[in-house]
Amino acid sequence: MNKRTKKARQRRRKKNAAAAQAETRTNLNGDAKIFIAVAATFLVLAGLGLAKLKPQKKILLSAPEFSEFNAPGTPPQPVQPAPGEPPPVPPQAPAQNPQTFPPTPSGAIPVLMYHHVGDLPVAPDAIRRDLTVSTADFRREVELVDRLGYHAITAADLDGYMQGREQLPQKPILFTFDDGYDDVFQNAVPILTEHHMTGSFAIITGFVGQSGYAGWDSLAAARDSGMELVCHSEHHMDFTNRAYTPELKNAEVADCKKDLQDHLGIDSKIFVYPYGHFDAAIEQILRNNGFDLAFTTQFGLVRKGEAELVLPRVRVHGVENIETFQRNLGVRTFAAVTAK
Repeated sequence: MNKRTKKARQRRRKKNAAAAQAETRTNLNGDAKIFIAVAATFLVLAGLGLAKLKPQKKILLSAPEFSEFNAPGTPPQPVQPAPGEPPPVPPQAPAQNPQTFPPTPSGAIPVLMYHHVGDLPVAPDAIRRDLTVSTADFRREVELVDRLGYHAITAADLDGYMQGREQLPQKPILFTFDDGYDDVFQNAVPILTEHHMTGSFAIITGFVGQSGYAGWDSLAAARDSGMELVCHSEHHMDFTNRAYTPELKNAEVADCKKDLQDHLGIDSKIFVYPYGHFDAAIEQILRNNGFDLAFTTQFGLVRKGEAELVLPRVRVHGVENIETFQRNLGVRTFAAVTAK
């Protein structure tokens, strides 16, 4: 990389950081204004002796890609659950009615979405608990997938299938892991390897080697063991945020792709949207940079013929039980399999 190119990338990164900080200040100011407005409204209504305020509809804080390790400017965002996604069921909760989850339709492919695999940190918040699947639970899930006769594929395999270039094995399934946290390489990769399976790991290349994230050596080892590494942007940008210019958005995509090429020799054609946020503009940026497939956080199974740049996935929650996990694959009954 020549000096001019290096300086240009440094300037883009400074602009990204400044825009992210501005976004954080805007969010905080907006929250303060909302609080003041709500408090004032309450006092006025109370003074007038009007009816009690009706409670607002509760907003779930799911923040698909949020983690305490993220750079400044990416706070958790209150969002509704993805359309069609059933709420996570805690391990102690009774199983839902299996008949509400039909068997996997012919040609439908589950793309599982994970973040952390391993132990929880001290005093984790609700978001971190939801994003963290224990190593024991992950092993149970992989063993179940293996017992059900699924065959793990890569996103590149899925790309070839969607483009009509290749066939997939019977009952394909794709494991995806967002953000590039070090615990998934320490805990998930060995379990996948033990079961002769592979996974697709979405990397935020600007965070590689930072606290909580895998380094380039770990990523290279995963690549050499048969794992797939794909793009998740350079700094986990929200591409629907108007604070970022089209030029900065393009740089986030192009630089992530270049980082994987320079450090690992990987020409990735797969992208995973940070926060699951996308629009027509970022889809075009991906096309311009040679990407074929992109994954959202929308809940659903992948079918051939779907729009390749807005593919759904099946989120695996840290608090869900194994019955819910299986039904989200589209399997009709749990007892029929575990009884074998």
